[in-house]
Amino acid sequence: MATRFKPGNKANPGGRPKTKPLAERYKELLEQEVPGDEQNRTYGDLIALALFQEAIAGNVRAAAEIADRVEGKSIQSMEITKPDVLPTNLKQADEELLALLKEAGIEGFVFSCPKDKLT
Repeated sequence: MATRFKPGNKANPGGRPKTKPLAERYKELLEQEVPGDEQNRTYGDLIALALFQEAIAGNVRAAAEIADRVEGKSIQSMEITKPDVLPTNLKQADEELLALLKEAGIEGFVFSCPKDKLT
């Protein structure tokens, strides 16, 4: 079977584009002044003001969004201690731990423990 690319032919010599066109466009629009606004506010100003008004009215999600943007998302810490007796079936123990994490609302969690720490 013939190959799709000939030797020396670089179909995409620059690689994947470094910019994110949609994100760049959003940034541009957020900085634009709203036509006809007497206070010369930008779209970003109006969106931020609307979010603050929602938070003041009692919308907890809006308040959380503001806090996350200003202070950064809070990190949930979790302490897992080594049991006195190790399970003999580590695969079953992993499955049980993942089930407990899922039950606690924590999904997509990946954990690892070096083998030398298990003894």
